[in-house]
Amino acid sequence: MNLSAKIITTDEMPETYTDLHPHPEFYGECEVTTKHDDLFLRTQPTTDSEVITSLKKGSSFFSFGLFDSSLKWVLGQAKLPTGEMVAGFAYIQYLTLKEKETNK
Repeated sequence: MNLSAKIITTDEMPETYTDLHPHPEFYGECEVTTKHDDLFLRTQPTTDSEVITSLKKGSSFFSFGLFDSSLKWVLGQAKLPTGEMVAGFAYIQYLTLKEKETNK
């Protein structure tokens, strides 16, 4: 069964949408693992889209396990220093899924 969703945004073109594909193995808390620069959280899964915020190396990002068709961008959310939660797309290469705690 193929489950997918579409994100419709109001970036410059109101007709813009993104097909999303679930990958539950990448659902959960991630750590930003860039080498030097911040990781940009974006409105769309492209480097041309608007930057919502930037995340420093070591920051937390919660992955919803929903990828774009290229499987290079994941949708998730991050908490800003102000406490505000923001959602957007992050480039998967710079995220590492944290170990999930198991009940013992």
